[in-house]
Amino acid sequence: MNPRSIFVFFICQFFIFISVSHANEKSQAVPVINYQIKIQFINQEIAKEQQQKLETVLLSVSDANRLIDKPGSSILLIKSRARADLELFKSVLNSRGFYDASVQYKLNKTVKPMLINYRVNTGVSYHIGKIELINISNNDPIQVDLLSENELIGQDKSFFKLIESHQFKRADARKIREFEGELIDVLKNLSYANSEIKKNEYRLDKKKKLLNLKYFVSLGQSIKLFRAIFTGIETIDQKFMESKVAWKPGQLYHPKYLDKTFNNIQATGLFSQVRVTLDSSLNKSRNVNIDLKENKHRTIKASIGYDSDKGLSVGSGWQHRNIFGSGEKLTASAKVYTDGIFVDTKYIEQSLFFNQKFETLLELKYDDEITSAYDSQTILSSIALKHKFSKNLSISGGLGFRSSQLSSIDLDNNILSDENYSFIFSPWQLNLSSSNDLLEPSKGGHLFIHLAPYQSIKSSVNFIQGMGSYRHYFSLIKRTRTEINDVSSFVKEPLILAMKLKLSQLLNCELNDVPADLRFYSGGGGSIRGYGRQLVGPLSSDNTPTGGCSSLDFAIETRYKFNKELGLVWFLDGGSAFEKNWLDSSSEILLASGLGVRYSTPIGPLRLDIGMPLDSRDNIDDSYQIYLSIGHAF
Repeated sequence: MNPRSIFVFFICQFFIFISVSHANEKSQAVPVINYQIKIQFINQEIAKEQQQKLETVLLSVSDANRLIDKPGSSILLIKSRARADLELFKSVLNSRGFYDASVQYKLNKTVKPMLINYRVNTGVSYHIGKIELINISNNDPIQVDLLSENELIGQDKSFFKLIESHQFKRADARKIREFEGELIDVLKNLSYANSEIKKNEYRLDKKKKLLNLKYFVSLGQSIKLFRAIFTGIETIDQKFMESKVAWKPGQLYHPKYLDKTFNNIQATGLFSQVRVTLDSSLNKSRNVNIDLKENKHRTIKASIGYDSDKGLSVGSGWQHRNIFGSGEKLTASAKVYTDGIFVDTKYIEQSLFFNQKFETLLELKYDDEITSAYDSQTILSSIALKHKFSKNLSISGGLGFRSSQLSSIDLDNNILSDENYSFIFSPWQLNLSSSNDLLEPSKGGHLFIHLAPYQSIKSSVNFIQGMGSYRHYFSLIKRTRTEINDVSSFVKEPLILAMKLKLSQLLNCELNDVPADLRFYSGGGGSIRGYGRQLVGPLSSDNTPTGGCSSLDFAIETRYKFNKELGLVWFLDGGSAFEKNWLDSSSEILLASGLGVRYSTPIGPLRLDIGMPLDSRDNIDDSYQIYLSIGHAF
């Protein structure tokens, strides 16, 4: 390498060194400007609570707030962020009905970090004024004659109620969008299934502070419903399916008819898939397509349980939900206890009486039972009609025959005796439910009332058996987060308060005339956990339960779920049975408490409870009772 090349090389290295050093000095000299944000409302037209809500929304759309963790390198950059926020803030305020709003900002450089102070004047909020609906096909206003055309005057006034309910409300953009959705729903309810808003116009009246709305609506033609077209039916009778259709051919279209048809079919339990859709043709009379996929119609079930006072129980069941092709249900179940056996067979079919739909229920039971109070073998047969007024309310009534052979204490002579009893009875029941879930309710309640007159076939003995119970559920915590194996998840309504009250009474009750297995008892897994079965209430001299003409049971449970499967329960149970009426002097109210574990399964929670008597009696009560079964106690 010659000397000239060496000289040029060193000169280049020198300039590179100088350039890199200068660049490093320059980068170290770049200023970092941190800032904070404050939103100040300078008018008094809106309340503090509304100001706080608006401030939250404004901060959520603010560019300056979004980039606050990325400090600016110059005052100019900070100002550009603040200026960008002005239009964003005005858009938000306009969407909340503040159409005269103004927003300014100032930089306060005397504080550290520097302050961006937004000064917001919302002005007076605008309200919805005139609402006009124009039929786009003829440019005429949509008025009362819309209802006249469809013969719905006096039947569906929701069209006008919707308009009246939104006039003079605050002109909030979200509320206006909701109104537009509700408007289309109402028009569809008036048989215009294809109605839609084609164009809208919003006009500000700054003098009156109103926002006037004008909609150009395409109604399409009024539609009538015709036939139901079923697909996917393989083993089910066509006429049975047609009985589930909620409209008659020629009726004006209304979404409720399709919804009710869907619910009717879903309630049969015969289908795993149900789709109810309006035919897409342009005809004025439309068919409705009902696409179905059948379920398996047979089910086999098994159960196992354990109570300290009843011992081990094993059960099985079989059900066919379409035995003759029209949704008829045949159910057979059996349960074997340590000291007894129970067999139950039910047949249910849909029937029509007095132009009303009923369920006809035929039932045959056999119960062989050994308890502390009696030994019995009972055969019961009954027929009943059940009418569902809605999915939440049903009433049933019928006629039955009951024959039993009992070995129990004769209360007059205080000796063990054997008796045969035969009764005709008429059971009536009311069920009213508002709970949100059958297996694991978290809110709502359930009311059950039972009334059954009994008349002996062999004697003049007669009495009326009455029972009433109410359960209610409260969600105390709506949602909580749990951590399972480092995976975060939410548990909906993890803390539930459940309450139960049950009252029972025999009217015209002479205790020794009433069979021992029809009297009322308290204590055990079905009533007061922690005491032995039937041991709370009247007792003989040797502590044998004698039962009573009335009983009172109540319970409180707190149910906490750690995650979607596992939960813990604390309970307090109380009550007693009484020789005559509630709270007479023959018995005292006894209390029990305990803890339980619940593990959720597809067929209901697996339940393990340990109950302890709080009013333990010498030589009668054990220190605890254990209960294992499927399903909540109530």
